[in-house]
Amino acid sequence: MSFAVSIVRHQPILTGQHLNQDQPLKQGQVTLQDVANRAGVSIATASRVIGDGKVKAATREKVEQAIRDLGYFPNAAARTLRGEKSMTVGVVFNELNGSLATELLDSLASRLHADGYSLFVATAQGSEQQYDELVQRFAERRVDALLCVNAMGEGAALTHIRALGIPAAAVFGRRDGYRELPLIMPTIQAAAFACGERLKALGHETIGIVYQATSRPLTGFRYFMKEMGFSVNSYDLAETGSDAVAFINRYMLDPNRPTALIAHQKLAAELFDAADQMAIMIPQDISLIGIRDQTQNQTATRRPLSTIHLDPATLGLESASRLVRILKNGEDQGMLSETHIEMAKWVERDTTGSANK
Repeated sequence: MSFAVSIVRHQPILTGQHLNQDQPLKQGQVTLQDVANRAGVSIATASRVIGDGKVKAATREKVEQAIRDLGYFPNAAARTLRGEKSMTVGVVFNELNGSLATELLDSLASRLHADGYSLFVATAQGSEQQYDELVQRFAERRVDALLCVNAMGEGAALTHIRALGIPAAAVFGRRDGYRELPLIMPTIQAAAFACGERLKALGHETIGIVYQATSRPLTGFRYFMKEMGFSVNSYDLAETGSDAVAFINRYMLDPNRPTALIAHQKLAAELFDAADQMAIMIPQDISLIGIRDQTQNQTATRRPLSTIHLDPATLGLESASRLVRILKNGEDQGMLSETHIEMAKWVERDTTGSANK
């Protein structure tokens, strides 16, 4: 099942249902900081009042009066203050681009929808300030849980999140003020080891990792290959100003060249085509492996490409399942403690063969 998701740049939107029509028009302008200023307290104190934390009765009355005066809470959030769930989960992306992000989003929406939750989605468009603002807005709307994808920024709103008791975790990465969030991190360890065992069985001892400045340098894969005892050479095409043809030409002139090359899927296909143009046989002369990070649009090659197949849906489904178990079954938030989830598998096809030494 596929779920359509609408995205806005500077504020969260709801997928799966419409926003309440009786939401006060002031919500877009009034913030928790406004409430704190009106009551003459800190934003942390205002957060404790909203989250039913421990504060003096006189302070609580001042904050609650400021809330009433400013019309701060939309009805959905007001209901959660009475102990009712909003049945919504928020997810903030640093940037929402590429198939990995969209497949992660689709799997999150699918799993949450099955348990009656709707998904708020927002993208900060690469801005740390916007990221912080969006996290704060999710706290104000009182989502039941929050996922921060590649979290970045000051993270001041996490005080509010904690005061409200909202389960929250970072996905893929976290930095700056979000370092304290538990991290749900994908890994390709099992797939990399399966690939490495096959390469060893084929007699390979040295491998080359080829990448460009616009792509990730496959740090995780390099680490696992070294752990297995391979010698690993790295080639940055952007640094040398090479295209695929120039690289293959220079590579073949090296008497100590690696016997297998690994690259992201698109670049691996370019290397395959370059070898074809030069009458270099794959896998007889070179074994070639792609890291497939575009599962919907695999680049075609004359012979099927052996791949480390990345499946972000696995990460999305597992992350959503953990949230649901916390929200519906009352399981401990320790389930969101730092964890690694395997999201890849080794798929051998026609471009891996015996090492040509």
